[in-house]
Amino acid sequence: MAQTRQLAAIMFTDIVGYTALMGNDEQKAFELLNKNREIQKPIIEQLGGRWIKELGDGVMASFNTVSDAVNAAIKIQKVCNEANDFQLRIGIHLGEVVFENDDVFGDGVNIASRIQAIANPGSIYISESVHNNVSNKKDIQTKFIKEETLKNVKEPVRIYEVVTISTAESSDSIVKEPSRKSPENSIAVLPFINMSNDPEQEYFSDGLTEELIANLTRLKDMRVVSRTTSMQYKGTKKDIGTIGREISVRYIMEGSVRKSQDNLRITAQLIDVSNDTHIWTETYKGTLADVFDIQEQVARQIMDALRIQLTPTEDVVLKKRSTLSPEAFDIYLRARDFLYRRTRNNILFAIQLFQKAIELDPLYAAAHAGLGESYASYYQVCERKEIWLEKAIESCLTSLKYDSELSEAYAALGAAYFSKGSFDEALAATQKAIGLDSNNFTGYWILGRIYHTTDRDKDAVDMFKKVIVLYPDFYTAYSDLMMVYDRLGENGKCAELLEITLGEMFPRYLSKHPDDARAIQFYARDLLRKGKNQQAKVEMAKALDLSPDDPVILYNVACFYAKLSENGLAVKMLKNAVIAGFEHYAWIKRDPDFDNIRNEPEYLGLMKGK
Repeated sequence: MAQTRQLAAIMFTDIVGYTALMGNDEQKAFELLNKNREIQKPIIEQLGGRWIKELGDGVMASFNTVSDAVNAAIKIQKVCNEANDFQLRIGIHLGEVVFENDDVFGDGVNIASRIQAIANPGSIYISESVHNNVSNKKDIQTKFIKEETLKNVKEPVRIYEVVTISTAESSDSIVKEPSRKSPENSIAVLPFINMSNDPEQEYFSDGLTEELIANLTRLKDMRVVSRTTSMQYKGTKKDIGTIGREISVRYIMEGSVRKSQDNLRITAQLIDVSNDTHIWTETYKGTLADVFDIQEQVARQIMDALRIQLTPTEDVVLKKRSTLSPEAFDIYLRARDFLYRRTRNNILFAIQLFQKAIELDPLYAAAHAGLGESYASYYQVCERKEIWLEKAIESCLTSLKYDSELSEAYAALGAAYFSKGSFDEALAATQKAIGLDSNNFTGYWILGRIYHTTDRDKDAVDMFKKVIVLYPDFYTAYSDLMMVYDRLGENGKCAELLEITLGEMFPRYLSKHPDDARAIQFYARDLLRKGKNQQAKVEMAKALDLSPDDPVILYNVACFYAKLSENGLAVKMLKNAVIAGFEHYAWIKRDPDFDNIRNEPEYLGLMKGK
């Protein structure tokens, strides 16, 4: 591959609030992508720039001169503001980069990307190296903003803003105008902080956050950011204004929970992001038995503060109790915490806890749905017996008997039907799940898998993209999307997605979950795709050390070594996976990863009669 190293001005642009828009109106989001391309590409080329690539809703371009890059950015912002359809953040840095074929790499790229990410909506942020080159230009004015320590950059970078007509009039007006950047009644509930002395109580503060999000999602006049997006900000040091701009919401709720035995102390506050003011702050005290009343009070206070009139149906929804047993509710939250960890033993713990919650309240629909999802998940890591899928289907149908509008029950039912091969039933269940809750990423994910399995790959692409928007750290969806792109022959899109997983998603996720063996083995597979074989082997060995008996990990290790043409090790790992409970022989037979070992005697012996 031909490489050239040179000094270049790198420009990154990004559509403000695109992630939230994608979750709210997918068709409009795709239309904006096309319009963004139509605006930027001619301007970049007109000013001698080179269109490198699109990264989701972002654009990367390079220029031979700094003044061309800055003038292009100014013109792009001007046309974009006149169109009045969306706003951009733009970042520019001058540095040494490496051009290889149609791509560009290096610290200069990383710094430009980081500068763009911290820019205000509608603004152009530049590094000091860019500022020094344009400060003597009469038609370009700049102002110093701050010195910033950027991720993966050793030295702090001095940031300047290019002063345009719109920013000169009011550099803050765009940021503070809610109608431009977010719907009036849009809200994100940030993860409540666990203030208990016991860190094991984390499940309760997270669960309370999820329950409040679920309550608000049922109200039609509210746009509520999904649980998965909100949970990305757990433990964040970002300020409220930054978070609000990143996810394009007008209001943010944050709070804390102190739980000591059955005693509760919950503090909540609602903040208007547009002017950084506290609308109200409230402290609720009581026992575990009061938790449902507190959830209702918080939801009602939000609606009152935003002057939203509840319909009679919504009033009934807020009064509805998922269970009358506080103890069952507490156990249910523990169970979900174990289920989210997705390992074999944790799924077994989740099953036991969901069963205990159901013993305390046999009519607890959410617990039945959780049990169904657990059975469907456990099916993947145990002996391949139809009994687990039948248990999953039975639990989900029981859940729907008690609550016919429970989205997660339909999603779990769709997963079970999909694993069973009943694709029509799976399609109907997942579509119902999404219809009830547009933030149900599990429903979109299963739907994507259904489409891929039934040769509707373009539809599958749309679904997996939707999952990633709703849950940016759901590594399985990235893998599924790359698998579909592979089958479509979209090598360029695979490469772009690989840059995102290796450069952003996995570093972000694994910094929070360093012991997630399944995530690590997906990371190893992506490293292998990138050609970093030795590093990939190290990571795959780490995953195997963490979960040596997990049949799914053993199976993926077998795939990994088969792709490396280390056939003996691949067959050995495949046999271990089968012994551990991976008995999906039909899938093994058609998995293209095993094409290299089809004629191996041990493989033929393993598959004999299957």
